Amino acid sequence: MALPNTSNSEEILLRWDAVEFVKHPKGTWWFILAGITVFSLVMYAFWTNSWTMAIAFIILAGVYTITHHKEPGIIDVKVTRLGIQAGKKKIPYNQIKAFWIVYNPPSVKVLKLLTTDKFMGEVSIQLDGQDPGSLREYLLRQIPEFEGKGESFADLVIRLFKL
Repeated sequence: MALPNTSNSEEILLRWDAVEFVKHPKGTWWFILAGITVFSLVMYAFWTNSWTMAIAFIILAGVYTITHHKEPGIIDVKVTRLGIQAGKKKIPYNQIKAFWIVYNPPSVKVLKLLTTDKFMGEVSIQLDGQDPGSLREYLLRQIPEFEGKGESFADLVIRLFKL
């Protein structure tokens, strides 16, 4: 595949395809336990006369059920001299406060970017087949590394409970 003619600053230095998100396989028992948990939480909400909490749990369960069927798309990730592009989202280096790589194969292979954008916040990009060493080596020349930072508690819970 030929790359489009770009200026030197837009030269693609690293490129890989990544999944939008990791879809964790769930068995029958997972759905049974999830159903029991949601039912128990809704019953507790009714028992304590917390109608709003009951409605919130029902809505959350419904939204999760709908989004569970979505398959992750493949996004094209490019590292250039100007910044990082993941799909249609372009993040210039001056909008990235720091980066870190969480690499614990085969389950976790992620590039994390802490951005200055209040709405974007922390961006996760799956590494899939990308060599984390060469990626880290290049990014160290552009932005600071958040040393010692690993997988967040929220990411750990999502992975362990297959959410």
